[in-house]
Amino acid sequence: MFSYHFNSRSQWIFDSPNHFATVLGMSLILVGGFQAWLLQQHHFGIRRLLALSCATAFLGVLSLSLVRTYSRGGWIAFIAGVCVFLCSLHKWRRVPILLISIFLTLLLLVPDAADRSNPNAFGTDRSVGNRILVWKGALAMTVAHWASGVGDGRFGDEFTSWFQPVQMKTRYRTAINNYLTLSAERGIIALWAYLALLSWPLLKAWKIATTRQHVLMLGILAAQVVYLVSGIFTYTLTIWEVAGPFWFLFALTAAYCLKPQQSEPVKLGNAFRPAVFTSTAICMLLLAVGHRLQAASATQSESFNFTTTVGKEAGVIVRPTHIPASGVILWVHGQGGSIHEDGRDTLRYLAEKGFVVISVNYRNNGMDGLQDIRALSKWVLRQSEFEKLPFFLAGSSLGARLSILVACDDPSPRLKAVASLAAAAEWPFPELSPVEHLYDLQAPLLIIHGSQDKVNFVEQAYVLEKFCKRYRKKYELMIVDGASHHFDANDQWFRALDRVAGFFKSSAAVPKEVH
Repeated sequence: MFSYHFNSRSQWIFDSPNHFATVLGMSLILVGGFQAWLLQQHHFGIRRLLALSCATAFLGVLSLSLVRTYSRGGWIAFIAGVCVFLCSLHKWRRVPILLISIFLTLLLLVPDAADRSNPNAFGTDRSVGNRILVWKGALAMTVAHWASGVGDGRFGDEFTSWFQPVQMKTRYRTAINNYLTLSAERGIIALWAYLALLSWPLLKAWKIATTRQHVLMLGILAAQVVYLVSGIFTYTLTIWEVAGPFWFLFALTAAYCLKPQQSEPVKLGNAFRPAVFTSTAICMLLLAVGHRLQAASATQSESFNFTTTVGKEAGVIVRPTHIPASGVILWVHGQGGSIHEDGRDTLRYLAEKGFVVISVNYRNNGMDGLQDIRALSKWVLRQSEFEKLPFFLAGSSLGARLSILVACDDPSPRLKAVASLAAAAEWPFPELSPVEHLYDLQAPLLIIHGSQDKVNFVEQAYVLEKFCKRYRKKYELMIVDGASHHFDANDQWFRALDRVAGFFKSSAAVPKEVH
């Protein structure tokens, strides 16, 4: 019946064991509420005893299934729901303390759970460590786009581009949290409205059900608590096999809340004020924490529009926040067009090394792209913000070739160095061929190439070296053994960027003349 994935964790038909654990937790609470209602009855007939026996057996099956998911978030959500349910029953209010103790014991006894609770291991999935990193990014994203968010469904792209640690390769489409995903994608106002919408009926119904000891309704409310708490540890807003049951129970709760009670009229304001206060407090807390995390970020990014001869192109400036900038780099990404995800990783990595890094979308058709980068280079040199900083040009593939060409055409003494990664030294059109212009280059040149480059073969690096020697240009050559055109094995790309950062800093500190 069950399929086992994620280190033999039970997930049944769900995409994630956490989703399965959420539904199991809700089901357990509902069955437990039904069982408690049966136990409240004074007269037991055969049918009632049979129902009680079936409910008990079903509880056992559900409990075993929940254990097999090894979902810590599911366990926490389930215990939270049980505690809410029992605290609402006058006779069982001390039971939750015992339940929490049992829960902690089971967490250690369940197979693999001890390993998954180890802060130095997190099993093999680093689920806790990665969640913290994603949540930090979501909070910073919420502050940066507090009014309307980054757009529905755009969390993954935005997080990967600007908030995900460069060395973290796992891609996330959501914040693994309902509330942070909502605030990041749609803004803090949308989160406030969502929380207020949920809080009012739940608080009102809980007050009525607790006063009247309506056990079945308390079970329904506690099942919804399981869903809401589980939403802290996983994303379920658009997972309808999980969210569907919740919204069905929520509709029952709203109907119960609006139904006139026998001895007490329904007063909407009784729970509305606590709902507004709770929602506002949570949103203010998220903004405060997000602002603190954003201020602690190693880099800050800023979008801008750059005007070319044919229109505007989108660009980005990434600045270091913890160390003074030691220079400004114009990074020209490969392939032309828009800045892609790997290119954004590069910008942030170089910014963490202490550089202001600027990149822009540009046209990918020969001379037009060269004109775009040449105009952007002149624009950077005109900005008063950067006038005291050394200027560097760098790029990969097509961007590296354009960087060399622009550097050859720029006699500015502020241009301290150029870095070329996987560039073609020769091109069919002389105006776009670096070796045809290398004689005019005044800045030192760093040549980096992969030995297994199948796009621009490594011989291109040696051609550049030959012409640098011929024209007595200052240069350095780094051949990355085993690297392809994209330096995509292990840490090859970041080792190359480390060399770029070191070369730029040393070039800015010493005279440029050839020794």
